[in-house]
Amino acid sequence: MATGVVSKAGAVLAAAAALCACDPAFAQTDAETSVLPRVIAHGCFDLVRDLNGCEQVTLLASETDPDLADLLVWPDRRNRDAGGPLLVVRGAVFSGPMWGQEPTLTPVAGGFILASGQSAIGRFPWSEGLTVRHDGTDFVVAAYSYGAYDRMTGATFTCDLDLVTGEWRHETVRPDPESEDAPEEVTAASGRLDTAPVRLADWSAFGAMPAPCSAASGGLYAD
Repeated sequence: MATGVVSKAGAVLAAAAALCACDPAFAQTDAETSVLPRVIAHGCFDLVRDLNGCEQVTLLASETDPDLADLLVWPDRRNRDAGGPLLVVRGAVFSGPMWGQEPTLTPVAGGFILASGQSAIGRFPWSEGLTVRHDGTDFVVAAYSYGAYDRMTGATFTCDLDLVTGEWRHETVRPDPESEDAPEEVTAASGRLDTAPVRLADWSAFGAMPAPCSAASGGLYAD
């Protein structure tokens, strides 16, 4: 019975493929064939106060680097006076070839989170989030977050930095390897920096973490 189901499904797919090949109404255009396979994520977010509708944000696999994704922002298609793209950032974010390495877009109030990470391989999976907003002039990174953990010891590290207020906090948690009942060792700190939002176009996908996250992250890798 299972074989019959597979055969039926194969026949349906073959018929659909034949239909697409011979009927122009079902065929992709050259532009669609070129661009659509590169789409990683897409969202409609209300970003620019002076424009009607929601801005279209798309992540595309880079055509020049297999470990990066491009980010494009377009005005709402119904906003006829907005013109062309509002933002194009080549190599905006890490995007690997494996499951657990794809960037995502998540809405937040007044913006979206551009998240990336690596949980596919290695001892220290990590995740990073950039809160992106429009400040009235440009698209900026308004907040930064980072997290990582040690698959061997169970230790974790998190860091958050608000680039608007300068407030930051980081925390490293280390379980006691000798006992499940022993309390965890927690190292945490917080404070405020003199900082400002960074233009998204100037953000480096492979750049160092902003201080003080970079200074504190070494505690996770002490072993």
